[in-house]
Amino acid sequence: MLGSAGASAEGLTAVAAGTNRPEHAATLFGAVQTLCEMTGDRTPTLDHVEFARHIQIAHDQFGAERFTALHAASHAMPLDQALDLALHETK
Repeated sequence: MLGSAGASAEGLTAVAAGTNRPEHAATLFGAVQTLCEMTGDRTPTLDHVEFARHIQIAHDQFGAERFTALHAASHAMPLDQALDLALHETK
C-alpha cells in the first residue's frame, strides 16, 4: 500500500484530471508510477476503475501523443523532480 505521499500524489492526479489539468495529471501519473516501482507496490490506493477513469479523462483532454510524452518524461525523472514539476506548473 502506498504511503501518505503516494496516496496524496494519486489523489492530486485524479483531481488534476477531473478539473481539466491534463498536463498535471500526466506528470503526476508518471510520478505515482515511479513511487509504486520504488516501493514495490503495484496497486494504486484509489479504486482502480476510478483512477483509470481519471487518467483516461486527462489522456483524452491532452491528446494521446502529448499525454504519453509527458507521462514518460516524468516517469523517467527522479520522484521529487516530477512531483515538483507537477505541483508548480502554471500553464
